[in-house]
Amino acid sequence: LLVGMEKDVLDDTGSLDRQVETTGIVKDILFHANQKVADNAVLLQLDDAVERADLDAQKAQAALDQTSLARAIELTRRGVGSDSTLDTARAAASASASQVTKLQAVLDQKQLTAPFGGTVGIPKIDVGQYLAPGTAVVTLQDLDTMRVDFTVPEQQLALLKIGQTIRLGFGGEDRPFAGAIRGIDPKIDSSSRLVNIRAEVANPDGKLTPGQFVQVRVELPEEQNVLTLPQTALTTSLYGDYIFVVQPAKPAETAPAAKPEEKPAAPAADKSADAKPADTKPADAMKPAADAAKPAADAAKPTDKAADG
Repeated sequence: LLVGMEKDVLDDTGSLDRQVETTGIVKDILFHANQKVADNAVLLQLDDAVERADLDAQKAQAALDQTSLARAIELTRRGVGSDSTLDTARAAASASASQVTKLQAVLDQKQLTAPFGGTVGIPKIDVGQYLAPGTAVVTLQDLDTMRVDFTVPEQQLALLKIGQTIRLGFGGEDRPFAGAIRGIDPKIDSSSRLVNIRAEVANPDGKLTPGQFVQVRVELPEEQNVLTLPQTALTTSLYGDYIFVVQPAKPAETAPAAKPEEKPAAPAADKSADAKPADTKPADAMKPAADAAKPAADAAKPTDKAADG
């Protein structure tokens, strides 16, 4: 497991402050706060009576010019019309069609639509309000998929790849939200030696909110036959890093042995005056599977002194 920066900020994959492109008076607001809207849904309608009338008039003119063009073509075919008249009729028909397209675009600007599906915020305008070009109407956010940007040290860059699983949470060890890496910055920051990573996380229940601080963990393939140790167990020296390994003492085992020839005991009078009780007391026999080495604490215990008579 690879842990990125402890605190990273969530962001939605799509966030936009919708603004009007043209002037006009608000005729109708077609959304309410926190409403989920579909792609291309109409959010706002400006008064378009004048633009609609201009478009209708231009459509009529375009139809007339198209009829004149057809008549000029027919006259030229019969040989009673000039090429100049035909060219003029053709240019007029083309100009009228272009003007219709232009007025239709102006009319479309009187409607504010959602460029993608998402959740709208609080309306920033009211019905009847006059709006200038660039006036912000509402914030639109796609909360179904969240995006998180975090960093990792350059030494771990080789372990990452597009599509790799990540998990994130708000604190502690719990990481309930799963996602995947969608982008890896090809450049390493020269000052921090960190690499920027971008991941996306599904948010169908809406539990994640843009701007929240989260903790990110990147999941790496499990390594086999690896002993995991805490960082505090590693000791660093001039000769490299090392750890202390504690191995249990080998227990005693039974083994066959030949019984030695017994010698007769010496007379009591021949005992040396300097002989100690320990010289004649047989040693305690070892037991099978007993520890071969006694703890140092047991060896250091003082012997009981004899009481004065």
